[in-house]
Amino acid sequence: MEDIVLIGAGGHAKSVIEAVVSGNNFRIYGLIDANLKPGEKVCGLEVIGDDSCIDKAITRGIKSFFIAVGSIGKPDLRVRLFEMLKQRGVELPNIIHPSAVVSRFSVLGKGNFVGAKAVINAGAVTGNNCIINTSSVIEHDCELSDFVHLACGAVLSGGVRIGARTHIGAGSCVSNSLEIGSNTIIGSGSVVTENIPGGCIAFGNPCKLVRKNE
Repeated sequence: MEDIVLIGAGGHAKSVIEAVVSGNNFRIYGLIDANLKPGEKVCGLEVIGDDSCIDKAITRGIKSFFIAVGSIGKPDLRVRLFEMLKQRGVELPNIIHPSAVVSRFSVLGKGNFVGAKAVINAGAVTGNNCIINTSSVIEHDCELSDFVHLACGAVLSGGVRIGARTHIGAGSCVSNSLEIGSNTIIGSGSVVTENIPGGCIAFGNPCKLVRKNE
C-alpha cells in the first residue's frame, strides 16, 4: 500500500481521512498543517509540520500528496497548493470514498475528492482539484472546471456546466443544461433555473443574482 501525505488537518480533512482509511489504495504517512503543532493528532493521525515538510516528505520517498484543505467560495489556498505540488512533479491522485458511485464512462482530472455516497454519472467530466462532497450528484454529461466545490447534497442535472473556482452550496439543485460562470457562489438550498454569470453571489428559489463576488 502506497504512502500519501494530506495537506490540511481541519474539518474537510476529516472527510478525506475517512475516505482514505475506508479504501485500500493509500496509507496516510502524516498531515501537514501550519495551524497545528507537530505531534498533534487528528483522527489518530499525526501532524508532521507545515508546508516546509513537503520537500522533506518528497526526499523521504513520498510520491503522492492530497490537498485536504476545504473552501467555501475562496479556493485561493487550494489553487496555490495545487500549483506548488504540480511544480514538484508529485502524484496528485483522486480520493474517492468507497461508497461513492463513479461511472466508468466519466472522466476525472487530478486531485479531486469524491465524498461518501456521491454520484458521478456517465459522460460527466471534472477538472482538477474539485470537491464533490458527501451525497452530491453530478448527472450525465456535466462539465466541471478546475477547483469547483459541490457542497453536501448539491445536485447537478444533466448537461450542466460549471466554471472554475465556483462553489455550489449544500442542498442546491441546478436544472438541466444550464451554465454557471467562474468565481461564483450559489447559496445553500438554491434552485437554479437559469444561467448564472461568473463573478457573482446568487441564491434563492428561484436562484437570483444578489451581488458581485469580490
